[in-house]
Amino acid sequence: MWHFHAVFFDRDGVINPLVTRPDGRNTSPWSVDEFVLLPNVQSAFALIAPYYKCFVVTNQPHVGQEMTTNDIDAINCHLTSLIPEITAIAYCSIQGSSHYKPNHGMILDLVAKHSLSPLMHNHYMIGDRWKDIVCGHNAGTRTIFVGNKYVQGEYPYQDIVPDYQAPDIYTACQLIMEQTV
Repeated sequence: MWHFHAVFFDRDGVINPLVTRPDGRNTSPWSVDEFVLLPNVQSAFALIAPYYKCFVVTNQPHVGQEMTTNDIDAINCHLTSLIPEITAIAYCSIQGSSHYKPNHGMILDLVAKHSLSPLMHNHYMIGDRWKDIVCGHNAGTRTIFVGNKYVQGEYPYQDIVPDYQAPDIYTACQLIMEQTV
């Protein structure tokens, strides 16, 4: 059985920008029309995909409220058409479940389903929120924080810090490649 290495990507804020709502909230896109890629995302996936399986793991609390499962399915289909290097997308809309980040159930399910290496330190989690870093840390992956919003001690998991930081997804993938080749 083959055991591949993987990179798990958060979606909102890493692959696509958040959408500012009329009430001032920043949320995930709720339709394909609202979904756009951040700069250099396609190049980032093209850089990493020859060496790693690529997965998206995303919390989607608006499913069942402001959006339907058909909406999220359409967005996921659109995303994989834009970035064919994505092996699979996992999402969770049930806050507090073992799959809702910062919990790491989505990663563990993908590792089992896709014959990924059980050596979790060979995988990476890339995210722009503390929940992503905690998720990757608890799964045993290396973690890369994208952006500048991570402040140690600001959140409930004060002792967990990212292994690496990068300004954007492309730089994060370059960092992984520097560790790989």
